[in-house]
Amino acid sequence: MNPESLVGKRFTTDAIAPLLAKPDEEPQLDDFAEMKMREYRRNGLDVYIDSDGRLAALFFYGTNTDGHDRYSGPLPHSLSFDKGLPEVAQQLGDPTRTGSSKSGGRWVRYDYPKHATHLEFIKDESRITKITLMSPSMAAGDV
Repeated sequence: MNPESLVGKRFTTDAIAPLLAKPDEEPQLDDFAEMKMREYRRNGLDVYIDSDGRLAALFFYGTNTDGHDRYSGPLPHSLSFDKGLPEVAQQLGDPTRTGSSKSGGRWVRYDYPKHATHLEFIKDESRITKITLMSPSMAAGDV
């Protein structure tokens, strides 16, 4: 399963089923801007669905944060939460953008034609804490 291939596709429960280690979990539902949110906290995954019913973003949690368990399914770009910034840069190359997160860690973003991949690291940059896949329009702030 290649999670990157889901960005921009029409949302169905079947489409994300391969990402759910606990498929019986009922998601918590919420709204954000003009999007629908489905939070699979026991699975360590959040899904944002745009107003056209397409997957705008997927959030994969690498640590028990924001009430989420650690995600244990397939990760984008064959990444691992145990990779640090040097290993990610070696695997994916130079990021498109970088910055600092609220927690003091660093983030990097890689923009591709059909999606963007945003990675957040712990302070010492030795581990990924969260991976976000998003549509190009969400990455540009248009959503």
